[in-house]
Amino acid sequence: MLGLSPEQIQASILAYALPARESALLKATLSTLSDELRRHHLPAGDSTMIGLDIDSWDVRVVFDWSGSQFFSIAPGSHPVMRVQPGDDPRPLYFIPYDPDVHQSPEENLFCKRILFERIHSAVEFIARCSLP
Repeated sequence: MLGLSPEQIQASILAYALPARESALLKATLSTLSDELRRHHLPAGDSTMIGLDIDSWDVRVVFDWSGSQFFSIAPGSHPVMRVQPGDDPRPLYFIPYDPDVHQSPEENLFCKRILFERIHSAVEFIARCSLP
């Protein structure tokens, strides 16, 4: 976990970021899997859903109760970016390129470019870091 020793970790949670409308299905699946693990006397870690939602005014993140407790943020919906007519909320993409998704050629090139720019930025950052 980020190169930390077990003694340095106070708590952890597996967080899934996905469209808010799909959160309930994944939460039910993970609950079933956790119950199955516990039934076989195996530990199951905590998890949370971080929903992403877009309306005509803004992009929002939605935290469930477990996520709100872990991240110390109120449960519910929180705006993170205003949307103007014609805005493209893709800057929120963590990795905007998925070769298995059908895209127009223009969309495909745009997503590859963003991905490569982010890789380049990460490499530049790592190159500037010094090790102890």
